[in-house]
Amino acid sequence: MYYKEISNNHGRIETREYYIEKDILWMVDARKEWKGLSGIGACRSTVEENGIVTTSTGYAIFSDPGMTAETYGHRKRSHWLIENSLHWCLDIAFSEDQSRMRKGYAAENMSILRHMCLNMLKQESTCKVGIKGKRKKCGWDHEYLIKVLENTVA
Repeated sequence: MYYKEISNNHGRIETREYYIEKDILWMVDARKEWKGLSGIGACRSTVEENGIVTTSTGYAIFSDPGMTAETYGHRKRSHWLIENSLHWCLDIAFSEDQSRMRKGYAAENMSILRHMCLNMLKQESTCKVGIKGKRKKCGWDHEYLIKVLENTVA
């Protein structure tokens, strides 16, 4: 199945072509490993900006037997919206992109801690500032820090 969408935003033209294949009998090993595997999908994205054209292709597997190429496209786009939103929030509130941790599991461990902190700060609703402001307030106000930590336990 095939679905195509074209968008003209932010000074660039982006064409996304979605392909899915449900005839996956040939994927015997993969079907054993991924229970419920229904098909595979591909997305070819072509972006034209300032006369320069770049193309990339991404692949995915799915378990929804009713999947269409159009549904695959919508789900893939909404997944990236969530990913981009989370990444933006972590970068703004925690300067995650500036991290230079490279040894051992340090980067992975800090990523887990940042996610935990982000979730705790989002749950605290008495302070009407952004995540970065709440984070700073935790450093300035010991009682507020305790409130954030206690909200998570309750």
